[in-house]
Amino acid sequence: VARLVQVFKKHLEVPSEDGFGYRVDLELRPEGRGGVIANPVDAALGYYESFGADWERQMMIRLRHVAGPRATAAAFERGIGPFVWRRSVGPEAIRGVRAMKRRIEDERLEAGRDLEADLKEGPGGIRDVEFLLQAFQLFFGGREPALRTGNVLLGLEALARLGLLPEPVTFGLRDTYLWLRRAEHCVQMVDERQTQAFPREPTAQLGLARRMGYAEHEGRSAREALLDDWTRVRTEVRRHFETLVLESARADEP
Repeated sequence: VARLVQVFKKHLEVPSEDGFGYRVDLELRPEGRGGVIANPVDAALGYYESFGADWERQMMIRLRHVAGPRATAAAFERGIGPFVWRRSVGPEAIRGVRAMKRRIEDERLEAGRDLEADLKEGPGGIRDVEFLLQAFQLFFGGREPALRTGNVLLGLEALARLGLLPEPVTFGLRDTYLWLRRAEHCVQMVDERQTQAFPREPTAQLGLARRMGYAEHEGRSAREALLDDWTRVRTEVRRHFETLVLESARADEP
């Protein structure tokens, strides 16, 4: 079975004339690189019950069945529920999300990544919206089933509906998230590259503006409109993330 999974993974990731299917990170499995690739349901659940980390709880929010026996997937989903959706959660849930986001940013900086131009993992990027939502999901999801979704837009709607965040905040996060995702997709359209880098060169910025639908007649105006929105979106997202995740976590620290 392990060999079959490795071969399947390889073929999913190999580019062809039709592109590629998915990129799969097998190191996210129980015990990481040292763990077995194909785990029985009971063994996997035993690992999470005994050794599951906060980041694994956060990761499991987006769990969904993709392939294989549906009954087996359903059994795992039922079994993992109490690990993810705890009814009694302390401030450590939000602190864990904050720590994971900071770790990601620190590691990318150490690796030489240009985080200020990173649509996904930089300050005010896609991950800030996702991690903000996941902090609320981990904290309230044990008592509010409506929050138990891996869909970001549905999760934000639930936050507003339950009164956990004001509607203007959730609507703003929805709109900025959609803008960031659209920008990411338009960046990746060029040669089907796996990149989340907002272009630094003016010519590339103009190309992105046109692909995103900025219809100003003058190229310079279209590019400036794109840059204005990029600054506005990043600022709004980071402000909410700092207020709702970073600052709230700091307030609970001794």
